[in-house]
Amino acid sequence: MISKKCIFCGNPPTDKNKEHVLPKWLLKLTGDEFRTVNLGYNWKTQQQIEFNISSFTFPACETCNSKFAEVESKVKVIVERLLVDEYLNYEQINLFLDWLDKIRIGIWLAVNYLNKGHFQIEPKFFINQRVGLKDRFLAITNLYNNHKGLTWIGANSPCFIYSPTCLSLQINNLLLLNVSYEFIVSEHLGFPFPKICQLQPNNGMTDYLIGPASKKFNRRLFNTKISEPHIKIMQPIYKQGKGILPEFYDNEYVKENSYDIESGIGKIFLEHDNLLYSMEKDEEVNFSMKEKIKNGAPVKIVEPTIELQMELLNKYRTDTSLLSEEQTNNYYEVKRTLLNYSRDYLEIYKKVK
Repeated sequence: MISKKCIFCGNPPTDKNKEHVLPKWLLKLTGDEFRTVNLGYNWKTQQQIEFNISSFTFPACETCNSKFAEVESKVKVIVERLLVDEYLNYEQINLFLDWLDKIRIGIWLAVNYLNKGHFQIEPKFFINQRVGLKDRFLAITNLYNNHKGLTWIGANSPCFIYSPTCLSLQINNLLLLNVSYEFIVSEHLGFPFPKICQLQPNNGMTDYLIGPASKKFNRRLFNTKISEPHIKIMQPIYKQGKGILPEFYDNEYVKENSYDIESGIGKIFLEHDNLLYSMEKDEEVNFSMKEKIKNGAPVKIVEPTIELQMELLNKYRTDTSLLSEEQTNNYYEVKRTLLNYSRDYLEIYKKVK
């Protein structure tokens, strides 16, 4: 059971502590820290999942919790600066992407637990195993209004419960669409990326068959239309790919566009106003938007989030030749079920909106 494991390391908690999946400073920043929130309905009972947001806690080792407490104090400053378009440096942006990894995986673990295992998914990883492991993408939209509140979008959708790839947050006037997935920005940024993924029959793992880098920017990133205006932040992380096929990363293009090629960490890239460029470690940037949304104008956030989750489920061409006929049929049946559930989920939202 998730509730008996540390949300960070996945081991039985030592010196048991409680971790707020959504930190207290964020709750206070966005309203009453004891307010009641609705996560959506339980897929098993069909009842609404409602709880006091301050009780959204899970077990953690004291050591794990203390380590991330230091991160939270720094991220609080970063979010406050983002809300008012103040400058951030490389370390702050990188830390913010780490924090979003932590929030996304923490919410995924919590949602699986709150659904009482309805989808029979036993987590194979926890927060520590996923922070800074895979390519990262963030779209930022500043609404420039006086809205105060905290909303997470897409957390209770079947695709997210199956694979925590994409989640959106609204923090007061900021909309944040966050994605982390294997090689998700690598092709866009000219890095090596998979041509096909091969499913393994014995361990349920996926092997990505990587091709060489194109060494040029590809303007198309997703088929899903993300709400405009926004500023993109992207970071290729190729720790796993470099370990499998180091020869594909041993070239000047990857070196020039990485902070630490030995550790498999690419540069942070920014894209906005038809510009795409990398950020150097000694730079500072802000995320003020030239094109501003009129106060009160609607901005779609639910539809793009769910549609992008569905797109990522079918991102790569899949080779099932190593699977048995039964395994192959089960694999495609699970995908069909998830996509059908997600379409229904989206239709329900559109009807009640």
